[in-house]
Amino acid sequence: MAQQKPPNMTPEEAIFDVRERMVRMETLLIGVPNTADNGLAGKVKDNCDDLDATRKKVGKLEIKYWILIAFLVGSGAAGGTALVKLFTAYSIAP
Repeated sequence: MAQQKPPNMTPEEAIFDVRERMVRMETLLIGVPNTADNGLAGKVKDNCDDLDATRKKVGKLEIKYWILIAFLVGSGAAGGTALVKLFTAYSIAP
């Protein structure tokens, strides 16, 4: 589909308008150069880093949970029906 220039706009004005729109889009995506603003791409990267950190914390928590279960079973504090109740009450879905 061919782009049409807006009415009452010279070709030079239309080119300038398109350029301005492209600059605004670039600023939105990558932020303002030489500033702390990282734009949308920077926000997505920050969210991915936060998600990775959260996944590591959850993984460590799950390992500690299973160590606790192994300790309780090994010491005899959790056995038989108590162990079944523990698994059904606090089951971790993979």
